[in-house]
Amino acid sequence: MRIFPLKIKVDSYKTNWSCRFGAPRAPGRKHGGCDLAAAVGTPVYAVDDGEVVEVSSKFKYDTSVVSIEHGDIYDDDYCIVRYGEVDTVMVSLGAKVKKGDMIAKVGKQPGGTQLHLEMYSGAEIGPFLQENNAPYKRRNDIMDPTPFLDAWPPKT
Repeated sequence: MRIFPLKIKVDSYKTNWSCRFGAPRAPGRKHGGCDLAAAVGTPVYAVDDGEVVEVSSKFKYDTSVVSIEHGDIYDDDYCIVRYGEVDTVMVSLGAKVKKGDMIAKVGKQPGGTQLHLEMYSGAEIGPFLQENNAPYKRRNDIMDPTPFLDAWPPKT
């Protein structure tokens, strides 16, 4: 079973309306992930074994993003997880990670700090961000992470 990406299981992605998947954003966009409230510098862990397919320092508020393919592309549980609004990235493109490996730390940003987590089924290829693809402005294979986050236990 996969694990929650933070050591302490938080529920901000359900209790704070703006942190929820699909929450309204201006102008006419919907939130494409779940925000997990955490202090700056909180370790972020890989939810499962996988391979790093994206590392970029050009994410929201001058933070970074790490994307990892988890599972075998031919398995039902295959997905790509984007760990956003992070800093102190500890992995590189092409790196193999194990479940529970620390991959980054929550980054500094104005207002509340959190891990922004997005999930994709892998049914589509191409850039994750697609400005002309309403309502999420993301690829069509974006998934709601909520039921997965609910089910994943914290790292032990």
